[in-house]
This record gives sequence, structure tokens and C-alpha cells, in this order.
Amino acid sequence: MFRKWQILIMVLSILLGLNFWYPKSGRADALQPLAINSIKQTLKLHHANALVLVNGKQADSPEIIQNRLVPANSALAIHANRFFPIASLQKPLTGLLMVQAINNHQVKENSKLDKFFPNISKSRQITVSQLLTQTSGVVDLGDRSKVPLTNERAQLMYTLSHLKVTNYHQWHYANSNFTLLAAILMRLDHQSYNHLLQTKLIKPAQLSGQIESYQVVKRGQVVESMGLNARSWPALTRSMSAGLGSCDFLATPNGYWRLLQNDLLGQPNILETILKHRLPGNQENYFAGFYLKPTIMHADGAFDGYTATFFINYNTHQTLLIFCNNLNFQSFRAMSFELYRDYFGHEY
Repeated sequence: MFRKWQILIMVLSILLGLNFWYPKSGRADALQPLAINSIKQTLKLHHANALVLVNGKQADSPEIIQNRLVPANSALAIHANRFFPIASLQKPLTGLLMVQAINNHQVKENSKLDKFFPNISKSRQITVSQLLTQTSGVVDLGDRSKVPLTNERAQLMYTLSHLKVTNYHQWHYANSNFTLLAAILMRLDHQSYNHLLQTKLIKPAQLSGQIESYQVVKRGQVVESMGLNARSWPALTRSMSAGLGSCDFLATPNGYWRLLQNDLLGQPNILETILKHRLPGNQENYFAGFYLKPTIMHADGAFDGYTATFFINYNTHQTLLIFCNNLNFQSFRAMSFELYRDYFGHEY
């Protein structure tokens, strides 16, 4: 009888240990020291000048893990409150705005592009849903303007003159899809894209001054790139300005973290609309700027020398957010999946 009690106590202890290690449904616990050490070792192994944010002891404050190759006061040092060019990590922000518009019945997923831009070739064949899923047939013809564009109208005109529309409606990644989504949102509300982003996502999450357009941020506020193909500030702004709605904003790591927690995970109706687009089984799908798999949402962003990514377990709210400024995208992507394993405890 005593032996049975010993076995029962042992089993309960193991179960309690597992419960302590893994986040419970609906919330994420603070990361354990063993996982923190694994993340640090992975960053060192890849010689990454990087900053990682994961769930901390307090729900609204992330744990910050850093591997710094330069002095803290260097212009090359990534800080949680220093602006970072987020590139395509902006697409989820435009996606969130469009999902809000869909949920508020301002537009439908099957609304046609010709309702807003009848002069675009084949616009009667393109739906809002196809723009959100990168299946519109739109192809980019340019990703950097000759000079930094100074306003949103010039940005939109650049995209409209640097795209073509094909009859190919399989998945094809194009920044122009999200510029067109941003332009639709502007026409629905008769407001600038910047105004919509500020009033509907940034200010409600109390993030003013932490997520801003390239037109507002000054060079000295932005971490510089260490990459071999590092772009000068004028070249970087030419790339950003060519991507209205897709890559023309910068964010502090802390600001981007809090926006995900407040405007995505903190909005069940928004999250539900996005997750309706998951595919069955373990297949990956794309919608509104997010790559979707069972339990996981993921997105990447990259300019030359600047890379960033996030992984979110949308059931437990576990969030892994990574910023790096010295690796090319291929090397960074390989490292990010290792960091995913370190944090979530399994392969992506």
C-alpha cells in the first residue's frame, strides 16, 4: 500500500512540474532559467547582435534577452526603446486595420478591388480576401524609389505605377497587395493611413511615439545596421517610402510587443476572424500579414541588415519577438527557428 502511495506522489509531482513549465491556456507564464540560457547560447552561437523579447513575470512587461556585440552606447546597439525598421512586420498592422473594417461591416472579404480602383487592370477579378492572402495576381515592379517620397499620395502613386496584375491567383508575395489594402482603408474612412494606424491601433494601446512613419522618425533615433549590405539612411528611406502600408513604419521592440499583446491577443473578435483562415492539419496558410499554423502565428520582416520576426501561440499567448541587425535574412531565419525551439520546446 505504501508503495502505491509513493508511485502516486511521484506521478503528481511530475504532472505539477510540467504544469509549472508550460504556459496554461489563455496566458503565458514567465520563461524558466533553462530556456533563457538556451536562447542566450543560440544567440552567441550565431554571433548575432540581437534583442529577444519573451513573456516576463508580469503580463504587460516582456523579459528582454540580449546578445550585444557592441557597446551599449553605440549607434549599432539594439535597445528595447530605440526605433528599428520593422519592414514586413508592418503588414500585420495593415492586416489588423482591415480585419477591423471587415468586422465593422465597412467592407467585405469578397468586395472587389474595382469598387475602389477601377482603373487597375483586372481589378474586377481581385477581392479584398485575395489581397489579404497574397493571391491577387499582383506583382511588384519596384521596391525602392529614386528619392524618399514625402507623403502618402506620392507613395501610393509610386506603387500604382510599379505593379502589374497577372491571371496567376496562387500565392505570390507582393508588397503592393498591402499598399492597395492601405489605400482601400484610406478611402473607406477618408483619412490618411498614418491617422488610421495611430487612432485605431497605436493610441488605444497607449503606444504614441513608439510606432511611427519614416516621415516622422529622425535618423539619430534609429539603430544602425551592422550588415555587410547595410544601407545608408537615404537608401533605407527610399525603400521604406516605396512601401505604404507594407514597410514604411518603424517601431521600438517594446512598442511592437505591446501592440501585439493589446491589438491582437487582447482583441478576441479580431483574433477569431484571422484564425478562421487556418487550414486543416499542419498546413501553413497566410492571411492579413500572418503565417498561420495550428496554435502558431508567425511573421517576418527584413531590410538589408535589419531582420525581425515573431512567433505567437494564440492559445497560450506565448510570444517570441526577435530583432537583429547583423545577419542576412537566410542566416537570421535559421537562427529564429532554433530560438523557436528553445522557447516553445518543439520544432516549428
